[in-house]
Amino acid sequence: MWLRVVVISLVMSLVAAVQIAFLPALNMSATINLALVILVLSVFVASRRSALFCALVLGLIFEAWSFWSFGAMIVILTLITILVSLAVDNFFTNKSLYSYLLLIVVMTLIYELYWLLVASLPAPIMIDQAFAWLLLQKMAVNTGTGIVLFYMTLGLSNSFQSVILIKKKY
Repeated sequence: MWLRVVVISLVMSLVAAVQIAFLPALNMSATINLALVILVLSVFVASRRSALFCALVLGLIFEAWSFWSFGAMIVILTLITILVSLAVDNFFTNKSLYSYLLLIVVMTLIYELYWLLVASLPAPIMIDQAFAWLLLQKMAVNTGTGIVLFYMTLGLSNSFQSVILIKKKY
């Protein structure tokens, strides 16, 4: 059990370091939200407890570099993990690539609208054409990253059959 905690903490620290240090240096308008894609993937391949632990570890690491009020990152990452878990358990019949990509798109929308709400809390929310275009770009970039990570996970598994497509009860 402690080995799993250490491994998850190290992997999530690596994801957070790449998200904080490397991805903003790419000078793209729509950067990859690697943490979001990894959390959705962790719900697909791991248990709910492991996915929630991943969300909490990522949230705590991101809180150290965030200038927002403490707990904002933990709330959104935990909420995303819970929503994905509920959708996988109650809505989708299998864990296929299409359901994975749909969840990435929906969770990107929820994540961006959450930060729009937090950033403009006392003022009214303004959604214009530039925000919508940037949101579509972020959805496309996250979806592309999700496809790559999905097939990397399938390729790194022991067999060539999709272990993600089998729905397990945890």
